[in-house]
Order: sequence, then C-alpha cells, then structure tokens
Amino acid sequence: MMERGSILWLVLLGVIIIAAPCAAEIQYNDGGTYDIATTINDNVWVDWETPGMGTTVNVLAGGEIPI
Repeated sequence: MMERGSILWLVLLGVIIIAAPCAAEIQYNDGGTYDIATTINDNVWVDWETPGMGTTVNVLAGGEIPI
C-alpha cells in the first residue's frame, strides 16, 4: 500500500498536468494568401521563404496578432 505522502504527490502532479496551459501554433505555409480580420491569440508562423510558395498573410482592419 502506498504511503499517504506518495498519494499526495501523485494528486499534485495530476493537478499540475491538467492545469498546464496548452500552446497552439497556426501555420501558413502552403503558398496561399490569407486575410486576418479577427484577433489570433496563438503563435503564428508564416513560411514565406520556401521557393515557389510565396505565402502571404494580410492583417486587415480589426485583425490583431498580439505578441
């Protein structure tokens, strides 16, 4: 049988894992043109250097990507 301290540590670990924030990333990398007119609260990655792709992202009025 597990000690009471071990059980408390397992419960604490479980709470930390459940409460940990998740990070998302939006990738624009297919050569298309995208217009952003809303707020995006995730990381944004634009691959504009790949030869022949030329991905473009336009931030329009009302659009925002906070740092």
